[in-house]
Amino acid sequence: MKFNGSIILLLIIVSLLQIFSGCSFIDVPTDSTVDRQDINIDVSIAKWYDNHKGAISLTNDDTWMSEGQKDARKFLKTYGMTMDYEVLTSAWENDMNAVHYFVDSLASQGTGYFGHGHHHVNHDALSYESDLADFKKCYELMKSFGMTPISYAYPGGFGHHIVTQNALHDAGFLSGRMFEKLDFDNPFIVPEDQKEPSDWYSLPVLIMESLDYDGCELCVNNTEKLIPYLDQCINKNAWIILTYHSLNNTSGFGYYLLSDFKKDVLAISQRDFWQSSMDRVTLYIKEREKAVSTVSWCRNESNSSDSIKIKIDDNLPDSVYYQPLTILFQLPLSWQNKKINVVHNNKIINQVIFTSPEARISLLPTELPYYLLLDK
Repeated sequence: MKFNGSIILLLIIVSLLQIFSGCSFIDVPTDSTVDRQDINIDVSIAKWYDNHKGAISLTNDDTWMSEGQKDARKFLKTYGMTMDYEVLTSAWENDMNAVHYFVDSLASQGTGYFGHGHHHVNHDALSYESDLADFKKCYELMKSFGMTPISYAYPGGFGHHIVTQNALHDAGFLSGRMFEKLDFDNPFIVPEDQKEPSDWYSLPVLIMESLDYDGCELCVNNTEKLIPYLDQCINKNAWIILTYHSLNNTSGFGYYLLSDFKKDVLAISQRDFWQSSMDRVTLYIKEREKAVSTVSWCRNESNSSDSIKIKIDDNLPDSVYYQPLTILFQLPLSWQNKKINVVHNNKIINQVIFTSPEARISLLPTELPYYLLLDK
């Protein structure tokens, strides 16, 4: 049989692609084959990322540049934690060098952020049109800084009026955090089986403030007063937000001692919390509420499981909703303690080992299915 030059060249190219793509691309069962062999099994989406019992966000309505804040971030990092900082865009746009440093060196490594208005004013005292203009300016400038605007905190907690909240929603923010001392009666967000907050634009908060600042006994003055809230949050499987101001700066607004802050961090680390930014927790809740998931064991001719197909889709735009969800399902006994390739779009994106039949894996919701394949 004779081959012309173009066919031989094509065969060589195909062979080279197979050789050099073996570690990145992998053949997965086609849907037509898998669908005939799929056996669906029970699957659930964990209440919180990585199946933690509760979620907690640390927020700071203050500059991120002070020495106290630097010390706080360094301490948080040793425990794998992070804190969110306010973005007051009228101040930020006047120091683009600081903006670039924050985005490139801090946010890229996990430091969180939230919108705090273009101007620091009482937005409840303004009209809907004025609020919308201010919120929208904050939103657009955050995007121009290279940020993804998701969470917001009202300056002074002035987000009580429905007009103010509507303007924040219409500007594009997905959640709004208050600063209200009355929240101490019930600061727990989405407790027990509740799937979404009763009001996304009026999220409660615990105000962290040293007693010596202005004698606020309602505020959380130290770790001893914080611990009962932490324990209740875990018991309720809820989300709680803490708000600090000046750390270790006794001349600053609403100051909180750095020594007490470090004790707070230790107390949080000793409990089963998903400690993350308001942005990520907001996205997790919204994605989980919308997501539809299935898990299937894919049987081969010998009736053993040769692959596991996972579908999880929330029908939300991936450009904004970037938070992976944690999937829980039962693993075949023969797959325990073995290397398993996680395949998406014909590429190996991760390798995992499950040490228990109660499998747990975190995946980004997407239209394309994931496959788990035993490593050969």
